[in-house]
Amino acid sequence: MKIQSLLFACLMGMSLPLCAEADKPESPLARQMSELDDAYKALKKETDPEKGAAAARVAQQALASGLAELPEMLKKMPDGPAKAAAAAEYRKLMGQSYVVFCEIEQAFLAGKIDQIEGLIENLKAIKKTGHQKFIED
Repeated sequence: MKIQSLLFACLMGMSLPLCAEADKPESPLARQMSELDDAYKALKKETDPEKGAAAARVAQQALASGLAELPEMLKKMPDGPAKAAAAAEYRKLMGQSYVVFCEIEQAFLAGKIDQIEGLIENLKAIKKTGHQKFIED
């Protein structure tokens, strides 16, 4: 009986942080980046030109919507030149990603599936840079 009570207490203790996370509202930018990530993952495996082009368009839409938002890290910064410069860098990286997703869409539509892998590598580099700069640990 004591073991069951102990296990139950442990399980309850472990589930409380999960419940707190579930209650926390997701930011608009987080929702857009989640959509983008889903499309990105689909693209990496896609060989069908129509499906690949459609996934690229979903990613483009998510990026366009994400441009109107700022990462939490930037929202916390005091207004001034540093924040303005960081916001410009954020928009630049989002814009570069948008262009690459347009190139991916064009490659799918042209049937140049062999080019997709190289374009995805470009996206990985942009994503890594953006996450290093704009996501807090």
